[in-house]
Amino acid sequence: MNKQQLKQKGLNILEDSIVALVMIFVLLPVRIIFVRYVSDEWIGSLGIVTLVMVSLVLLSKYNKLGLFGRMFWRTSTRFKKGKKRFFVYFAIGFNIFIWSLVISGIQFAENNPEIIEEKRLLLMQMTPQDQAMFDKINQAADAGDVVTVNNEMHEQLKKIEPVLILAAALTLVVLPFIDFTAWALIISFTNDFVAGYILHFGTVLLVESFEIIGLMIYIHLAVKPKS
Repeated sequence: MNKQQLKQKGLNILEDSIVALVMIFVLLPVRIIFVRYVSDEWIGSLGIVTLVMVSLVLLSKYNKLGLFGRMFWRTSTRFKKGKKRFFVYFAIGFNIFIWSLVISGIQFAENNPEIIEEKRLLLMQMTPQDQAMFDKINQAADAGDVVTVNNEMHEQLKKIEPVLILAAALTLVVLPFIDFTAWALIISFTNDFVAGYILHFGTVLLVESFEIIGLMIYIHLAVKPKS
């Protein structure tokens, strides 16, 4: 590979990165504003994010977004050919699979609070000391006392052995398939702890994945190869 090819490859990677970041930082605020000021129904925000995404695609197609539009279109058409497309197919499929699990878990928890509470009580049978620690962290989180939350979490993390971390990670990977209710409890609790940003990101990335699939189909049908 000569210097010109290396330079072009570097420019392609830079363009791909810029387009990905711009898409996330455009669609994420749209999703958050819609949820906060219009409706917290996920289907509504899904629709508005999709509308914005389709508008960006069409404006880029007809060269109405200037430099970014040209970068976006070049990035999209590059996936039509070459070995990169197989990586893109795998990444899109994996992304859809993971975020579908996450979003379905959160929605299950929101729609079935009694089942989730029952599972929570079953899983969180703690000693009085553990219960006191857990209550302290919850109260600090509710009060916005980030320092206390961080200190308590740090103290608890120091007690965890590395092997337990590995076991917990492996358990989390298989949990959606062996106990979906427990998975929904954990992922919804985590989502609440970070002010709903897991669901925000998940919705945006899931929509982007489906839109990329649609865009690739459109490009395959509409963009003719150069002879």
